[in-house]
Amino acid sequence: MWQISDESTSAFTKANNNMSRIQLKVEQVPGYVEDCMEYLKSEHKEGIKKLLHRRPDRTKEMADDVATLKRSM
Repeated sequence: MWQISDESTSAFTKANNNMSRIQLKVEQVPGYVEDCMEYLKSEHKEGIKKLLHRRPDRTKEMADDVATLKRSM
C-alpha cells in the first residue's frame, strides 16, 4: 500500500507540474498574436517580414513543448 501511495503521489505531482508548465506556455499565445498584429500595422515592411517569421516559429516551438509535456504525464 505504501508503494502504491508513493507512486500515486509522484504521478500526481509530475502531472500537476506539467499542467502548470503547459498553462504558462499557452498564456503566451495571445501576446504572440498581438505582436503579429502590431507588425502588420507597421510601415517597416522588411522588419515585418523578419518578425512575422519568428512568432509562428516560436508558437510552433511552444506547441511542441506542450505536446511533449502532455505525453510525459
